[in-house]
Amino acid sequence: MKFVKKQTQVACFMVFIANCGISADASQQAPSLGSGIAPYEESDRVELCLEGAALQGPVTSSDIPLGLCVLQSQRAQSCTEDTECSGREACVCGRCVLELCEFSSECAQGSVCVGSPSRCAPRCFDESDCPASHLCEQGACIPSCGDESDCAFGELCLVGQCVALGCGHGPGICSSSERCDLQRSFGTLSKASVKEANDQLLLYAVLSDAQQNTVLVRGIAMHATRFDLEATEGLDSQVFASDSGLAFNFSDSQVEIYYAKAGEHALFQNQSSDGLLFSEEQIVLEPYTPWQGSRLLSPAVLRVNQETWLFYLSEDKHYLGLARFDNAGSVVRIEDPVLSIELLRQSQETGQLWRELSSMQDPYAVHFSNAFGRDEVRLFFSAQGGERQGDGPDAFSQNNDSIGVALWSLQNDVTGIQFTPFAYNPVLARRGNLKELPELSPSVVYFQKQWLMYFSDGSIFRVAKN
Repeated sequence: MKFVKKQTQVACFMVFIANCGISADASQQAPSLGSGIAPYEESDRVELCLEGAALQGPVTSSDIPLGLCVLQSQRAQSCTEDTECSGREACVCGRCVLELCEFSSECAQGSVCVGSPSRCAPRCFDESDCPASHLCEQGACIPSCGDESDCAFGELCLVGQCVALGCGHGPGICSSSERCDLQRSFGTLSKASVKEANDQLLLYAVLSDAQQNTVLVRGIAMHATRFDLEATEGLDSQVFASDSGLAFNFSDSQVEIYYAKAGEHALFQNQSSDGLLFSEEQIVLEPYTPWQGSRLLSPAVLRVNQETWLFYLSEDKHYLGLARFDNAGSVVRIEDPVLSIELLRQSQETGQLWRELSSMQDPYAVHFSNAFGRDEVRLFFSAQGGERQGDGPDAFSQNNDSIGVALWSLQNDVTGIQFTPFAYNPVLARRGNLKELPELSPSVVYFQKQWLMYFSDGSIFRVAKN
């Protein structure tokens, strides 16, 4: 069943968690490819599309064009990947267009970022490197033309040459016979959470635009590296606590968003029958034991054996707790934390792969079950610490945010839950240009026969593969 827009009375959301198997105790085994635990390696930046325009991250300049002038009658060809586009066009948010850029690293191999406005074009050193009827200008092949059909979508044929006109920051750039075809927008995604649902990926997150306005958005994806975003209604994202993530769950009849509010001590839930209009807020859990402090943060939610398991962080982010709700709404409050920063520190003393852990954030829970009887819950989280980069006393990096995991076997007694940290944490710790890169807000899903870990590096949404 497809996810449908809010005009439909009810959209059915079906949970299906697929898994691949491992047979030994994962908390003691070295990382194995395909296990869904580790290792994860960075794969791609995720394309986030809002009304057909690609979200670029924080605005870097007020005069960067958002689109290109095209004839009113022109429409871009639909696509799912670059190979479906012709000539110098690329697939941007499902459309074949002349791709705007800032750096040549954003362009396909063999292309460079040139011109004003800057766009991707085939590299050349002289005209012998270009196809017939092309000129080599500024190190790139530019076609001559008789009309717009000889040019890429996003170019106009002016005085026999294909020319691009940047637009988007105000009226008057495009002529009356032209329109501004928006290709990119600026903003950042935070508090993101992703789940698999009936052969699609579903995302909820907070979108902040260039003016720092925020809105809760839903994203739907048919493949791993592109989400189409749309704004939700009824839930003011301004009330979300800045130091807390959010989570969501869905069933046949509704979507549930879980979150902490600024200035409040409890965790809240808001419900929607179509996934877009939220209107039924309620308190679901309040602090009930001293180690939690005066407020609860960063919920993570999971359906396990006909129960809803609600994980959360303590106020100081040193402890991770759990409450279990049955279908009637009755709650079992687990008195002791199921994971602590101290336990994570102790678990790393032997392997010495991750040290000086100071706090946890952004938990995400996965229910793992396979045909061989293995049934467990995996808790992924980000934490501050230094990762081992080699041998010797100075082999550890400076502290930054990396992603780890802890595990609990459902064969054990659920009245005394304590998760076991994976012995080879962190499972995702990147480096670039000889420095550590942050990883925040992990979401781990099994989708199209592979394990995917979605995460944020603070400004860009990314996906890593196991």
